[in-house]
Amino acid sequence: AAVALADLTGLLRRGERVPWRLLWPFAALASLSVATTATAAWFSSQAAHYSWVAHLASVKHSVFGLALILVATALVVAAARGARWSLYAIVVLMVVDITAWGVFWIWKVPPRSLAAAADAHTVPPDAGAGRVYSRWNAANALTLRGYQLSHGYFTFVPARELDPAGVTAQRLAGVRWALNTEGLQVKSPYEYPQGHGSWIEVPEPMPRVRMVTRAMVSTSIAGDVQKIDIAETALLDEPVELQKGEAGTAKIVTDRPGWIEVVTSSASRQLLILSESYHPGWQATEEGRPIKIIRAYGDFQASVVEPGERRIIFRFRPASFLTGAWISSLGVGLAFIVFVFVLRFPRLLRSNAGDRRKPATDPDSIDRLGLRPGSAVLPGRQ
Repeated sequence: AAVALADLTGLLRRGERVPWRLLWPFAALASLSVATTATAAWFSSQAAHYSWVAHLASVKHSVFGLALILVATALVVAAARGARWSLYAIVVLMVVDITAWGVFWIWKVPPRSLAAAADAHTVPPDAGAGRVYSRWNAANALTLRGYQLSHGYFTFVPARELDPAGVTAQRLAGVRWALNTEGLQVKSPYEYPQGHGSWIEVPEPMPRVRMVTRAMVSTSIAGDVQKIDIAETALLDEPVELQKGEAGTAKIVTDRPGWIEVVTSSASRQLLILSESYHPGWQATEEGRPIKIIRAYGDFQASVVEPGERRIIFRFRPASFLTGAWISSLGVGLAFIVFVFVLRFPRLLRSNAGDRRKPATDPDSIDRLGLRPGSAVLPGRQ
């Protein structure tokens, strides 16, 4: 849209007009929009025969959207044909359209206080240790009440080896309470009436960090996880060497976004399991020495820990973050250089930005001198 607006501005500034024969794509756009709206209206009248019609917008909303498209198309065509007023109308239309859409979308849920938003979600019967699971976005309100979620808000659902709604995945994630919403119809994901849905206590949830002495390689996590005792055996995507013995202890001393510090104690070489979603951007170190992070149960993290008292730090530093930081720093540096240059050499910039004089042999320059090709220069005239 920005590029198109810049092109239209350039056309109007130069006084150019696009020939009608080159504007046929706009006619095609308008025709297809009308045809689509008419077809949708016809299918809506046959809703009894087509179940998917329920997913279409109403005829009233479709006609309103069609009107916006036709008006915008007409304004662009008018600008392409040299009507200066249409450019201002396009800007006004964009402002009104985006503002109205945003206001109407937000106003679906009336404004309210944070306390009211936190109280809008039904809460577990016990606020003790452990995470909670709710597949609705309204679960974000639980964080306002001090609960820890087994998953956060995301636009694109991450790929998982285990079903997050399954009991095994919830046990591995340390979920104590899961919200059962089967058959529950909610008008808005931001509204969750008290008493709707029921909290189910997950049996024997795993601690957030723990130590195990047995591990096996699996190429079918979803199937193999049902055949083992997840409290004693880990499923990995690569082999590791562990030593037998009593499982050690692990304790989290620091737990904040992107930084998890764990203290372990064991009498043998064991596997530390952290119920944090696996991602290549996570890094683990022990006394500044990097250690490898292994994928556990397909969705979580694990690292081999040597015997004795150890302090392991998990830090989230993906390559994309470092690349973005370098690019941002470079951009800030270049912006500063340009800023200093503009302040230091203002006259030079003004002279370069102004109209440069054309050579005397240029026809336009000759016209400005009042001469024509073939005429002689009068004595004393410059």
